[in-house]
Amino acid sequence: MINVDKNAAYPRAIADLKAIGVLPQAVELRQVKYLNNIVEQDHRFMKRRVKPGLGFFSFETCAGYLAHPFAKWMGLLLISSILLELWLNK
Repeated sequence: MINVDKNAAYPRAIADLKAIGVLPQAVELRQVKYLNNIVEQDHRFMKRRVKPGLGFFSFETCAGYLAHPFAKWMGLLLISSILLELWLNK
């Protein structure tokens, strides 16, 4: 069973995948408007950890961020939060 939202493209895509043999014929498609949101929420903690790091695509972006007047204070907060995380996960 595949749980998806109500996007109209899913039934055709599943039918095409069944036709070419990628998916078995026994696979069912369940379209529920909000059910997929429950599945998405299972990894929201991971999104919260990954999202802040996505802004540093280059060294220049990171250097500009660290050149901010509050960078020293923010760096200390970052280090303390990392150390706290390491201590909690012993």
